[in-house]
Amino acid sequence: MIATHLVPQKTLECNLFFVSGEHTKSGYSLFIRYMDWIEEDLQYGIMLETKPTGKHTAIGFNFSDVGCYDGFNEAGLTVGTASVPFYDGKTGVGLRDSFATRWILDNFSTTEEAVEYLENIPHAEAIGFLVADSRGISARVECTPRGVSSFESQDGLNTVCNFFMLEGTRHFDKMPRDDRSRVYYRRINDWFDQHRGKISLGKAEDFCRDHENGICEHLKDPLGGTIWSWIAELGTGKIYLASGYPCQNRYRSYQISS
Repeated sequence: MIATHLVPQKTLECNLFFVSGEHTKSGYSLFIRYMDWIEEDLQYGIMLETKPTGKHTAIGFNFSDVGCYDGFNEAGLTVGTASVPFYDGKTGVGLRDSFATRWILDNFSTTEEAVEYLENIPHAEAIGFLVADSRGISARVECTPRGVSSFESQDGLNTVCNFFMLEGTRHFDKMPRDDRSRVYYRRINDWFDQHRGKISLGKAEDFCRDHENGICEHLKDPLGGTIWSWIAELGTGKIYLASGYPCQNRYRSYQISS
């Protein structure tokens, strides 16, 4: 599946971060995903369970598009994406992030497999991927039509926002220093430093609901914000989903069917 990027430049923030099990109360690693977009598109949002013959069963999320923007599979591999709106290059001919994510969920079990795949396919646009598996191994992969950079976390936290951070790709990104995405990145790091070693599912949910010190976003122009948010406990097969603003909606538990 090959496609050029046809989605308008994004103005809302997406945040993804991984916390390793050594910093959680339960011992399970957490993968926290925030999908921010235009509010009216929430009506098109879907959660789907895919069961391709001979491949992994997975739960993924999307709206009005092909593939999945994020999700996890029965092997425990979890992935999410964030666009990079201030990329200084042109879109190319290659795979969109939703196609690549669906392929990863269908076919792979480990972070290393997913990273190798992302490093060797053509990319239509500038996208940050966060990938983690049930062993607690995570990687940030920054993809553009002109090249790919990847980084495996060593300190228990791995974060993807709407800008590039790695040496091989950050020079492609012209995001202003005062952009909201950088504010959320700092908040995620501050929250992790404050709670490391005692992070729980409840603390993660509270952070996702917080407007002042967390990452819950409401905007008037354009009218939008968080159209879904989920937290996965890696290795349990469970995901906790808030459909819409987390400050207004409960996180509900879902599991891949047997």
